[in-house]
Amino acid sequence: TRDLLRTTIRADLAVVELLLAWGAANQVQSKGTNR
Repeated sequence: TRDLLRTTIRADLAVVELLLAWGAANQVQSKGTNR
């Protein structure tokens, strides 16, 4: 069970990082297009 929890936590962190990076990229693109 510990291994499963570790893998799930790692997956969650990876997803969060991807979402944050994706959101930041979208903000940069939107700013560039707006300007």
